Amino acid sequence: MDIFEFTMMFDVIVWKWRHIKLVSSALAHNLCAIHQNRGVVAMSLFGKILNSVKKFENKKLMRAIVGGCLLVAAADGTIDPSEIEKMQKLLSANEALSGFKPSEIMDTIQHFTDLLDTDFDFGKKKIFDEIAEITDEKSQCEDVFVCMIAIAKANGKIENEERTVLLAVASLLGLKPSNFNI
Repeated sequence: MDIFEFTMMFDVIVWKWRHIKLVSSALAHNLCAIHQNRGVVAMSLFGKILNSVKKFENKKLMRAIVGGCLLVAAADGTIDPSEIEKMQKLLSANEALSGFKPSEIMDTIQHFTDLLDTDFDFGKKKIFDEIAEITDEKSQCEDVFVCMIAIAKANGKIENEERTVLLAVASLLGLKPSNFNI
């Protein structure tokens, strides 16, 4: 082998080495990008799962608040549109319920309203069952009760029928009505 052949062979080896190095560098970059994207996808998926779990846990709270508020609203025999409007505002302002779409909340309101309209005593029992589901969490009990008080005060004052409902729910939740000026 003469010097010319050796030089040519050396150039080919160097060229292949550089090419392999470039390809492997590009491959390494792509693998890093795929790995990072997989992390982003995994974090996104984890976030969605966490939101679903949170929403599932808060569904009991949402149903208890809606049911309790409707009981107070219906205590005088009719559910006033101003009470529904106030309830919607309270629910949308509650950070624990921020994961719910307004349509989900409206569906729950409609569900309980239908129960109360069909048979008040049956609907009342179902709502009390919903409220009983959150009795383990003191902060949730207080959230439900405070929202119910706000609905009772929606027309300016708490009526005797509303007070009766509030006292029954306070008892169920293990709360002292006097702590809430009831």
